[in-house]
Amino acid sequence: MRMGNKLFILGWDNGLIQDVVRTKIHTSYIEMLRATSPILAAKWTIKDTYRMQGMSPTKIWYDFALVLGEDKVAKAKEVFYKTYENTPGPELVANAYSFLQKLHDCGYYSVVVSNKSQRLLGQEMADLKVRDLVSYFVGSSDEYSQQRYAKQTKFDARYELLSQVLSLMPNIEDAVVVAHKGYAEPAYVLGVPRFEEASSQVFDWLSGELQKQEESFSSGWDREDFL
Repeated sequence: MRMGNKLFILGWDNGLIQDVVRTKIHTSYIEMLRATSPILAAKWTIKDTYRMQGMSPTKIWYDFALVLGEDKVAKAKEVFYKTYENTPGPELVANAYSFLQKLHDCGYYSVVVSNKSQRLLGQEMADLKVRDLVSYFVGSSDEYSQQRYAKQTKFDARYELLSQVLSLMPNIEDAVVVAHKGYAEPAYVLGVPRFEEASSQVFDWLSGELQKQEESFSSGWDREDFL
């Protein structure tokens, strides 16, 4: 049973899962560059990878097309995604699974968002056995040829993801974003009334609040008083 029209929008990377940059993304960039631009590969650092984090795949591949040349982008994408998919991924952040389970059990709507492609996001969620615990998940396109993304910022990418979620569920009366701090500003601009920076402590605290709400509801309190 759905507990009212309340929506939880949950960030995946560096939100529900641990640091994916160090575990998967950096290695994938290095292997990609070794195959397409050895000089750039020798100069590429973990700081460069972190600077890319938060951009949509569309923007990333557009930028690499400018650096590597469009003739090398297909090879670059092939090596990157092959390496990414063959590299063991990060685990869920502590208390993330129990939080997702509690949201599911209480009947709240929940949507996971990520700037990685929809395909990879779905695969990772399935691997970690949480795909069936959420209402929807929304990722990005991994194409690079769309010119309108040439000047897209990290804010733009996150704003677009949150906008997609809100447009999917127009009848939601209230929404909460629980994600990496980079989502705070776009959430505020979109008018989302509440933002929490994701962490194991926040997941544990919210699970406790959800449990209190369940107990209050079973005792006859108004279930819409929560949050």
